[in-house]
Amino acid sequence: MEARNLPIIFYPSSTPPSRSWSPPLENFVKANFDASFIPHDNRSGTGIIIRNSNGEIMASCVHPNSDILNATFAEALACEQAMLFSCDLGFQRVIVEGDAFNITSKMKNATVDR
Repeated sequence: MEARNLPIIFYPSSTPPSRSWSPPLENFVKANFDASFIPHDNRSGTGIIIRNSNGEIMASCVHPNSDILNATFAEALACEQAMLFSCDLGFQRVIVEGDAFNITSKMKNATVDR
């Protein structure tokens, strides 16, 4: 993925997602992402949906991915793809939410993790 130098604010979700979707604050969008991992083929799929504070779908997409090491890597890639998709569409204030809490919680940490 190429780096983008645009003025955009990403807010990782601060809590694990619940079973029901909650809208973002006004003037924000929420990018929900999820990944599926196929271990015997080292492939994954990413699904992304972006909604506004009224719950209206602003955009969605899917990505097939190859050379994926494990499910954690698949979720991390899906998170990155959600951020890049939001950026490419010009959204400035984005809440990123996925069901892999370990990924979104790491986004808030400024330290480098091995």
